Amino acid sequence: MGRAEHPARQSTRHVLKKERRRGVCLRPPEIANSERILNVADAVPGARVVKAFNTLFAVLLGADPAVPGGRRVLFVSGDDASARTAVVDLIERLGFAAVDLGGLAEGGRAQQFGGGASGKEFVQIG
Repeated sequence: MGRAEHPARQSTRHVLKKERRRGVCLRPPEIANSERILNVADAVPGARVVKAFNTLFAVLLGADPAVPGGRRVLFVSGDDASARTAVVDLIERLGFAAVDLGGLAEGGRAQQFGGGASGKEFVQIG
């Protein structure tokens, strides 16, 4: 018997297939090669854009951030250091471990769909 697929992944896969049939869904490689977060930042001059809370499935975001031996990690990126710090503080108050990835161009790419941090559950030990 094969390993059961996580319900959130099943749901996501279903939505992606449905949207693809309608012709409105990007495939993961297209999303991974885009820099949409930079477009958002450019579209709102003066805004302090921070990318966070988007690398874990919702079911994990809603669960207890404490896991045996540590805390689940959330990643943060943004071009404004004080805005990143505010989000890091919020993440820590919620019980998660925050990892600051720096600016949107570098850190945002790691967080986007298909990036190194996307869809993976990282745990800070200790």
